[in-house]
Amino acid sequence: LGGNKLKGPIPTTIGGLKELQSLSLDDNKLEGSIPSELCHLNKLAFLFLTNNKLSRPIPACLVISFH
Repeated sequence: LGGNKLKGPIPTTIGGLKELQSLSLDDNKLEGSIPSELCHLNKLAFLFLTNNKLSRPIPACLVISFH
């Protein structure tokens, strides 16, 4: 779905896509916060959100710590 000029917020219903492994929403016009419902996607291995107008905070479940 990257580069498709999508507008508005990321829908919270995306958290219901339990088998989703990769989500590419980069290079769109998405805005608002990143929904915490993405934390329900246990099989999600790749998430691309660059080049949008998304705001913070980033849900803690999506932050990887390299300590």
